[in-house]
Amino acid sequence: MNYLNGAPVSPRVRCRRAAISVPLAFDYAARTSAAPPVMTPGEVVDYLNCSAVELSWLRERELLTPQKWILPTNYDRAEVEAFGSQWMSTREAAARLEVEPRGLWCLVETYPIEPGLGRGFYLRCELERVLSALRSEHRARAA
Repeated sequence: MNYLNGAPVSPRVRCRRAAISVPLAFDYAARTSAAPPVMTPGEVVDYLNCSAVELSWLRERELLTPQKWILPTNYDRAEVEAFGSQWMSTREAAARLEVEPRGLWCLVETYPIEPGLGRGFYLRCELERVLSALRSEHRARAA
């Protein structure tokens, strides 16, 4: 007889319950293993903090290109990380300021920002500068 939390269960129920408890993300750093060299579209969306529509927009403009002749669609991790180190999405900026994305521009509009790529991607150095200034203002008001 098999037991789960001290109660007897059939192997079928035990497998079904075990499948539900599996984590959705794998922490490579905690396991000291290297991340795979490719990323799925879902991983790219999570990494860049953008939507699938924005990823499609980047793909159409060949700013991010999937690996050729391979299904399912995968992106080179190095290319995605390089793009993410140069460009920041407004969703990421809003999350870091702990505001809704639509409320971000009420805070940012007083700072000059170079035009971005479109679809909410701006040079990371530009948005980092603005985020830093906004955090300083927030600390000054709180003090």
